[in-house]
Amino acid sequence: MKHQDTMGNTTVIKKNDFQRMTAGTGLQHSEWNHADSPVHFFQIWVLPQVKGLTPSYDQKSFHPESWRNHLTLLAGGQAANGAVSLNTDALVYRTELDAGQSITYETGEDRKLFGYVIKGHAKADGIELRSRDQARLQAQKNLELRGESKADILLIDIPASTSQVDD
Repeated sequence: MKHQDTMGNTTVIKKNDFQRMTAGTGLQHSEWNHADSPVHFFQIWVLPQVKGLTPSYDQKSFHPESWRNHLTLLAGGQAANGAVSLNTDALVYRTELDAGQSITYETGEDRKLFGYVIKGHAKADGIELRSRDQARLQAQKNLELRGESKADILLIDIPASTSQVDD
């Protein structure tokens, strides 16, 4: 997938890349597939903590081994460990669990979790999820994810507060 924008960015978004674009005070962009086969990607919108940000762009490539049987931070407000930076208190993780493998994600009761099974069969706190299923959880301290078959999972952790962005 090719990305081009009025900030001067022209990039190719490849498999296992994570891209963040902040439109902020305004920009134009386009994305298109030049390949003969379809492209599958997720476009996730997360509100920033403040309005009027300067437009910006960040993109990083990740190796699939980095998330095998454990959560890897792809993006976050702290941009820790080489993750893509976000302009909000949100965290985006990915894991690929082998059949029978489980992990526990610790969070606070003031958080909401959104889990999405990209491919495979998993359980989130005992609830069965298959390819393209999602789970939305809140007011929970820990989340157990278990691969029932090989399961590729995206996990998003956001504040439970639904207040508007600050001026």
